[in-house]
Amino acid sequence: MFFVFCIFIIPIVVLVLLLLSTRQKDDTETQPTEINKECAICDKEFPISELTEQEIGDYRRLYAFCGYCIENLYQDHKKKLTIESGE
Repeated sequence: MFFVFCIFIIPIVVLVLLLLSTRQKDDTETQPTEINKECAICDKEFPISELTEQEIGDYRRLYAFCGYCIENLYQDHKKKLTIESGE
């Protein structure tokens, strides 16, 4: 009985475990429809279609910015220019 267990049962169990652990995902399993990415300034997650991406720096790192943060930066820059030109 021990011989049958070692020769037949253990390899079959190992084979089934390997097949289950390495199986591919089926199309029926849910896939995310859209990838989310964080804004580089406010760290909130947005769908990648709502973000503006820009390469910055010597290493050409790609940053993503949401419209709200871009608008706030623009308004701050505009205020700074009017203060400097008024002085």
